[in-house]
Amino acid sequence: MQRSKPDPLSLVFDAGHGEEVTAEESDVSQLRTLLQTNGFKLATLHNAITLASLKPHGVCVLGNPLGSTFSQKEIAAVEAYVKAGGGLLLVSGATIFGKGGDGARKTNLAAIAQHFGLGFSEKAIQRSPRRADADTAATADAFVATLAAQHPLSQGVLHLQFVSGTAVTPGTTSHTLFRIGDAPAMPAVVVADTHGKGRVLALGGSTPFFNAYIDNLDHEVFLVRAFRWLADLPLTASIHRLENLKPEFEVSSESVETLREIRLRLDAFEKEVKELKEVILATIDELRQVLRSLQEGK
Repeated sequence: MQRSKPDPLSLVFDAGHGEEVTAEESDVSQLRTLLQTNGFKLATLHNAITLASLKPHGVCVLGNPLGSTFSQKEIAAVEAYVKAGGGLLLVSGATIFGKGGDGARKTNLAAIAQHFGLGFSEKAIQRSPRRADADTAATADAFVATLAAQHPLSQGVLHLQFVSGTAVTPGTTSHTLFRIGDAPAMPAVVVADTHGKGRVLALGGSTPFFNAYIDNLDHEVFLVRAFRWLADLPLTASIHRLENLKPEFEVSSESVETLREIRLRLDAFEKEVKELKEVILATIDELRQVLRSLQEGK
């Protein structure tokens, strides 16, 4: 019996490991529309990942998993799938409290990335008002990723935006496509590579996929070209944009600054809560000592 070939236009989104970027999430409904308008078919995988479940599809998406780890069998299946010619999109992320990658997301996506010579930092990329900070990989122009090198999938794309993210560690044969800032030493956030007959794309954040940001900057062009490249499809076809969909809001420089202030306030609030907790615990200990003294004095 002859086996059917994978459909390069079929994208399968894993939803069995708490991923926030899937084909079913309402927050990425415009992504579904964008991809379907450009000829892609979307599928969702809820059960354990196997080579058989991936083979019918041109691209597998592991979109920022949370609170769930991939088994060794699943990792082996993903590697075998890519080696045989499948495309793989890996998306990691961060929290607003300075943690990134698997440590923040409580998963082991980096274990999959390692099989392709890639990695994700455990530190979040955060803003810094004036300078770069080695401890947090912070930069003054953080969250605006700039084109770092010409690549077939990045044609027509100059900037991407990440509200939160983590650095991607490129391998020896990788192509760093976008980084935070212009200097070569700044963190990479989009890295492309090949493995066997397949292709891998790693993103250090999920912002471009969401409804509120998908039509901001060059996100639409990037996403369509990224999936076409992963599926080894021609990149010369025109891209149909979300012209008739109104975004929830447009991210301006004022919005970015407001988000920065909110994060700083949350950090300050977290510190105040911690200090208040210490004061309350100290007061409770003092009251216990007073009560003990009163009981002993009876």
